[in-house]
Amino acid sequence: MVNYITFYQSNEAFKYGIKKYLFLLINEVLIPSDKVDKIIIINTSIDEKELEKLRKVKKIVIIDIHKLYSIHSINDIKKIVPLVVEKVVENVKSNNAVLHINDPYMQPLAFYLKNIIENLKVIYTIHKNRINYFKRKNVDDVFFQKFTIAECSILKMTDVNIFLTDKTKNEYEKFYSLDQKKSLIIKNSIPNHLNENRLSKESLKVKYGFSQDDFLLLYVGRLDIEKGIDLLFSIFEKLEPLHKQIHLVIIGNGDYVPPEMSLKNIHLFGYLSSEEIMNVYQIADIGIITSKDEECSFVCIEMLRFGLPIISLANAGQSEILDTGLYSEFLVRYKPHNYSDSHVIEEFIHKLNKLIDSSDTRRSLGNESLSIYNNSLSFNKFFQNYHNLICSVVM
Repeated sequence: MVNYITFYQSNEAFKYGIKKYLFLLINEVLIPSDKVDKIIIINTSIDEKELEKLRKVKKIVIIDIHKLYSIHSINDIKKIVPLVVEKVVENVKSNNAVLHINDPYMQPLAFYLKNIIENLKVIYTIHKNRINYFKRKNVDDVFFQKFTIAECSILKMTDVNIFLTDKTKNEYEKFYSLDQKKSLIIKNSIPNHLNENRLSKESLKVKYGFSQDDFLLLYVGRLDIEKGIDLLFSIFEKLEPLHKQIHLVIIGNGDYVPPEMSLKNIHLFGYLSSEEIMNVYQIADIGIITSKDEECSFVCIEMLRFGLPIISLANAGQSEILDTGLYSEFLVRYKPHNYSDSHVIEEFIHKLNKLIDSSDTRRSLGNESLSIYNNSLSFNKFFQNYHNLICSVVM
C-alpha cells in the first residue's frame, strides 16, 4: 500500500491549472485506488473552501501549516521545515511513500522529506516550461540563475519527471542534463462523468440569453495578457462587422481591463462553476485559444471532449495535440516576436471565416475533436498511467 504526499498552495500557479490537475488526480485516481493507503496533503493555503470536501475523506490527512505555525509567505516555510517534516513523518505508516511535487517553490520541504523519510520516492510534474517563459520575459540573470538552481536540485533528486509535452521534455533534458530514463510524458485529461445529464442545446441557449440563430465564439481562461486576451479582443473587433449574429462569450476572471469598444456582442460571463462551463461548451459553435504558452491545456481538452471545433495559436501544447489531419489547417502559426502583429490577427480571422461559413467543415473538425480526445487524451488513459506509475515507483 502506498502513502502519497503532496502540497496544496495558494500561489498564482495553484489558482488555476495545477489545482485542477491535483484535484483530478486525488479525487479520480488516488481516492478510488485500492493501492493507496493514505493521502497526505501539506497545506500552505488559508483557503478552507477548496479543501472542505477532501477533509471528509477517510484516507486523507491534511496538515494545515498556517494553523500550526505563523506562516505569512512561501519564504516563511523555510523557517519551520523541520517541524512540518515531523508532522508528515508521524502520518507515514510504511516505507512505500511517494512525494509528488507540482511546483518548484516547494524545493526546501521536498529536500528535507527526501532525507528524512526512508525510501521516499519523488515525482515531479513540470506544468510550465519556465526556462522559456523567463527567457521570453527577459528576467534578471540573477533571478534566473537562482530559479534554475532550485529547479535543478529537484530534478536531480526525483525518481520520475513527468512532462506534458515532448518539446519541454527535450528542452529540459538538454538544459539540465537529465537522465532520460527518468522522463515520462503523461498528458492531462478530464473525468468521464462531466455533465452526464445534458440539457438540449435549444434550452441552454434560452437559459443564457441567446437566440437559436446566434453564432457563439467561446473563450475560456484567465483574463490575462499571457493567455492572449488582448489578441482576442483585437481579433473580434475585426471579425464582428463581417458576421451579423456572431457573439464572443468569455468565461473567466483576471486583472485585464478590456478596451473600450462599441461592440455589442461581447459577453463577459466571469467565473462559472464547472457544470455551467460544460453547459456553455454545448451551445458554443467554435472554441478559440489565444494563449502564448500552454503545455496541456484543460480548456483545449474540454473543448475536444465536447466535440467543439477549435481555432488555436500553435503553442507547444496545442501543436502536439492538434497538429494532425484537418486540424493542421486551423492552427495559427507564429513566432514569439510577432505574436500580436497584424499577420497573426489576419490569420485568425481567415481561419475563423472558413469555419463560420461552412457548417460541414465545423462538423468535420468537431468529429476530429472527439477522435483526438478518445484516442489520445481519454481519462481512462490518464487514470491507468498514473495508477501504474504510483504503484511502480514504490516496488
